[in-house]
Amino acid sequence: LHLSLRRQRQMCIRDSVVTDHNSHEGIDAARAALRTLQDADPDLPPLVIFPGVELTLAGGFHALAVFEHTCDASIVIRVLARCKFDGTPGRSDEVADMTVNAAAEVVRDLGGMLIPAHIDQRAGVLGLDPRELDTLAASGHVIAAEVADDGKVGEASKRGWVPLLGSDAHHLTTDGAPDPAAAKAPGTHLTMVKAETVSYTHLRAHETGRNL
Repeated sequence: LHLSLRRQRQMCIRDSVVTDHNSHEGIDAARAALRTLQDADPDLPPLVIFPGVELTLAGGFHALAVFEHTCDASIVIRVLARCKFDGTPGRSDEVADMTVNAAAEVVRDLGGMLIPAHIDQRAGVLGLDPRELDTLAASGHVIAAEVADDGKVGEASKRGWVPLLGSDAHHLTTDGAPDPAAAKAPGTHLTMVKAETVSYTHLRAHETGRNL
C-alpha cells in the first residue's frame, strides 16, 4: 500500500479513489499510509484520497460509488446497507439486491456519484437488457461511466455519460503482472481533470461540464 501511494505521488497523480469490492476496509488503511508518507517526506507531491466502493449489483453488474474526500469511510457501510448487500465484504461475486439504476439513486441521495465500472467488459452495464440500459441512460442518475478500452468511449458518450479511464489497478507495476501488455497499475490509465484544487465538487463539475 505504501509503495502504491508513493508511486502515485511520484507520478504527480493528484487524486485517487479507493474502491474495493463491496468493502470499506481499504479506505482508512490508505489514508493512514498516506499520512505516514507525508510525515516521512513532506516534499512529495500532494495526493487526495476519495472514499468509494465497487458495488456488485443485481445481475452481477459492477458500479463505483464515489464520495467527497472529507467523508468518513463509514459512508460505504451506509451505501452497502441501503443497496441491500448482505454478502461477504471484499467478495466481488456476491450480489446486492438492487438494480444499477436504483443504486445510482441511493448513492446520489447520500451525496455521492455512481459510475458504472468497465462498461465494455464482463460485469459492465453494456451487458444489460437494452431496455434496462435505455432506462438507466434516461434516468439522469448516471453522469459518467468507466471504459476499459479507450476505443469504446463512444459507447458512454452516446448515452450522455462522460467516459472515464481508470487504472482499476490490481498490480503495483505492470512488470509483475501475468500479462504485462494488458495489465493496469497506478498511473498507467487515468483521467485528467484540470482544477487548481482537487475535491469531489470539482470532479462532479468536470463530469457535468460545468465551470466553477
